[in-house]
Amino acid sequence: MSVRLVAYSTFAVQLFVTFLLEVMGGAGAIWGCSEAAAVRFGPNNNAWRVISTSVGLLCFGRWVSLYIAKRPPYKDTEVLAEVLLQILGGAGAIWGMLEIVGVRVNYSADLNDCHFQDVNGAWAPGYETCRNTYTACRIATLFVFIWFVLRWQATNLLPSWRCLKWFNHWVGTFVLEVCGGAGAVWGVSEVAGPSGHSLRKGWGDEYYGQPSFDVWRVVCACVFALCLVHWVVVRMVLKPKENVKETGTAQQYGSFPATPERPILAA
Repeated sequence: MSVRLVAYSTFAVQLFVTFLLEVMGGAGAIWGCSEAAAVRFGPNNNAWRVISTSVGLLCFGRWVSLYIAKRPPYKDTEVLAEVLLQILGGAGAIWGMLEIVGVRVNYSADLNDCHFQDVNGAWAPGYETCRNTYTACRIATLFVFIWFVLRWQATNLLPSWRCLKWFNHWVGTFVLEVCGGAGAVWGVSEVAGPSGHSLRKGWGDEYYGQPSFDVWRVVCACVFALCLVHWVVVRMVLKPKENVKETGTAQQYGSFPATPERPILAA
């Protein structure tokens, strides 16, 4: 009985994590990378909401096929999924985390424009000095994007140094599976709803959206903690097989995904 309970619990956790990283993560990757690439900004945010939502729906269909219907993956769609989840997902995760921790801020450099409205008592790092770090964060995200491109094709593009393999594995999976979880929630919270009425407000909204930022920072911190625990269990305790091809998440490692008919403890 206890083994079956563990199996059902493990299966439920795996469904939640894969939905977070592979469905919400797909939509969040498009939303974040489009802003990092400077192709998304205030006037066209709603258009990019439609695009991000459409990508999220396609990812949801893939998730249902793989994890609910248990169908084998299609080679062509998995290549697209790898690009979306491993490359754009990695860059988007860093782009989102930079804003969550208060490094990426978007205040006007003009003190009068910046302080035209207050932040309603929110944390709002950088508000007092009217800091704007978007350019620096875009450069940092570009380097992360290039790293994930090289990591994706590491066999062909990178030397087989042990230290580099260690870095690509541990740091790469941490960014994708831990930071990616928090970044997915952060991005999707702004995608959900039209401009000015989304779950998480943006820089162009009242108070620069900062009171809303504080609320979602708490939510993302909880998601980050859950994803960190999952990452430690999957990566360090279960020790996944190294020859399994990644898709940017913790799926298909070792005895995962567990099912009630095939409990993880019996694998």
